[in-house]
Amino acid sequence: MLAGGLYRDCRDLHVRAVRESSLSFAEKLDGTVATLACFRARFGLDSVLIKLLQAGARVTRQRARLDRRFGISA
Repeated sequence: MLAGGLYRDCRDLHVRAVRESSLSFAEKLDGTVATLACFRARFGLDSVLIKLLQAGARVTRQRARLDRRFGISA
């Protein structure tokens, strides 16, 4: 299954690019989740971390909304 290996390598490169970018932590988390979800949907590549990352992204977005609502800055 050569194609699956190539898709996994491509996915890993995309995730690395997001991780090494100058985005904020929340944006990196969202980008990683979106990349993993896209590769899962398009190429059938599952990632055991995707559900954990999705949950983490939800928590991060909720915290950011609450921080903005109450005027809390990091």
